[in-house]
Amino acid sequence: DRLLHVETRYAVSRGSVRIHLLEHPARLHLVLQDSQGTPVGAKDISPNEATVDFTLPAVATDETFVLVAGFQQGTGEQTVLQPLIVHAR
Repeated sequence: DRLLHVETRYAVSRGSVRIHLLEHPARLHLVLQDSQGTPVGAKDISPNEATVDFTLPAVATDETFVLVAGFQQGTGEQTVLQPLIVHAR
């Protein structure tokens, strides 16, 4: 089972990326983190949203970011990680 799908793996500095939510828990929190784990963007997703767009940060060289999706499932929190390479222009 997959929670989300990133529309493209080839993302460009200062561009945007569209995320399709394939399964959608009642409450979902998405965070885009840099390679050091520092959040560079975050969104709380409502149950009726099927897609979300993230604006990507400016990068001078290609960098790997991680999209972190957190949600409650049963009595605990689940986390899904999706790597994303952001390419310099």
